[in-house]
Amino acid sequence: MFLSNIVFVIGTLLITSSGKLLLENESENLLYKSLSDILPKFEAADYALTNVDLTGQSIPKVSINFNVDIKIFIKDCPKIALFDIRDSENSNTILNYFEKINCGTSTIIVIITNHSNSQYKSLDDYIFYILEEKLDFKQLGQVSSPKTDTIRIMYRNLPPFANPQTSNGLDEIILRLILKRLKLKNTIEFENELTPIGKNASTGNYTNVPLLLLQYGLVDVVAGGFHPSENDMFKDFQYSIVYATDTLNLIAPKSKVKSIGKRVMHIYSWKLSITSAVVFLLVVFFIEHFYKTPSVFIIIMWFYQMLLDGAVNNIQKKCTFLLPMSFILMANLISATAFKNTLTLIYFSKEYEPEIHSYEDITQSGLNIYVRHLTAIKDYKELTEKLDICQDLSECLQRIAYQRDCLLLYQKIPVLYSIPRYYTDNQTREPLLYVGTSFQQVPYQIYFRLNLPAFKEINRLLIHIYEAGIIVAETEWKIFLYRWRLSLGQKISSRVLNMIQLEFVFVFWLVGIILATLTLCGEVYIYNHFRN
Repeated sequence: MFLSNIVFVIGTLLITSSGKLLLENESENLLYKSLSDILPKFEAADYALTNVDLTGQSIPKVSINFNVDIKIFIKDCPKIALFDIRDSENSNTILNYFEKINCGTSTIIVIITNHSNSQYKSLDDYIFYILEEKLDFKQLGQVSSPKTDTIRIMYRNLPPFANPQTSNGLDEIILRLILKRLKLKNTIEFENELTPIGKNASTGNYTNVPLLLLQYGLVDVVAGGFHPSENDMFKDFQYSIVYATDTLNLIAPKSKVKSIGKRVMHIYSWKLSITSAVVFLLVVFFIEHFYKTPSVFIIIMWFYQMLLDGAVNNIQKKCTFLLPMSFILMANLISATAFKNTLTLIYFSKEYEPEIHSYEDITQSGLNIYVRHLTAIKDYKELTEKLDICQDLSECLQRIAYQRDCLLLYQKIPVLYSIPRYYTDNQTREPLLYVGTSFQQVPYQIYFRLNLPAFKEINRLLIHIYEAGIIVAETEWKIFLYRWRLSLGQKISSRVLNMIQLEFVFVFWLVGIILATLTLCGEVYIYNHFRN
């Protein structure tokens, strides 16, 4: 019996250690796959990163090992890479570095910078010049002129590409590139600012000039926006291929971020879940069958293993608390059936445990987006007086389009969406801090009025640009990969975190050994008691 317990303890520790290594390796592999898994139908659209702010506070200096990190990322050699490093102090260094990169003959690296000393009038002009110079339109052959002299164009200044202070966005640049080749006699461009002009008393919706132009049929082409099914204003439009998707920030009041506690449910990959379960069950069967170890001991060690796994995973994500056993079981169940290889974090409030049993429970009920980070705020009464309450996603997106904060209710759970990177309440002066990023299946497309003669040629040129492979890294909208969570901070932070992680692992191993010892003593006592 003593030998059986020793074998079981060693086996459990080995399984736990191997599971941790498997998870680390799996997480590393997921770094470059998770975003493409989220957007399965947009295979040619990938996302990259140069600089990111995970805390809502500015990072004065960013230490990225360009020789390792960036070269690893661009190993697939995308033809076009757009990096936004306007907020980075070392933008000139990064620019010089990328100009020297040669990742194959088909690769073009374009850096979006402040470019204050440039000969170009604006950031848009600089990007336009680079794309026009590098993209080979000759292979398309002769571009036929559409049977029209004038096209009325409207640009929707929306995230993630638009920055009203420095740029009108990638949407406008791409459309300018296309229109230049159509040899039109005249183009009418409407103001791209979506400035509210008043609130409708009956509907409560805001109205602006560009939207009125759409509603009265005075626009032929719209660049930048959401899928027509999301908005009735596009019912008379056909749309091009999808060339990008939208991302939005999730923020919360500073005091609430602390009270939330960031309870994290870590979704394992289905491969790791199934492998760990099968191996563990085989070990349990082996011990039960050959060594007749009481099942109560197995249950205790199983619970210990899950606590250890949860602690290690959470510490890696900068968390200092443990997962309830039910959450871990649910995470394995959901990941094995729905999430597959996607590495997902979902934030819950400390006081609230949502009833989520499947992926459908998340996606249904009007939100209709792939939830990558979901923040639930239980006590939000003070926010309802200052924010617009939205019952569905399309209404909330309308608020966001007008640069307004809004509160989206999801299954009676308030989810706060906001455009401003930094926001302070005018009355309480309490800052709202960045909590996470929501990756949505909301496509960016160019819209054309039905039966527009120019549609065929514009779409063909757009497909050519799209198939070149566009990688967009918008730092101010915090599109990020997990691996830079630690490398972006100070080096001492990583060392301290690793020390804490090792201490926690040692503590849990020690707890496991103590549990095994106590169980063994109990078994010996019961065995001797009944034998006598």
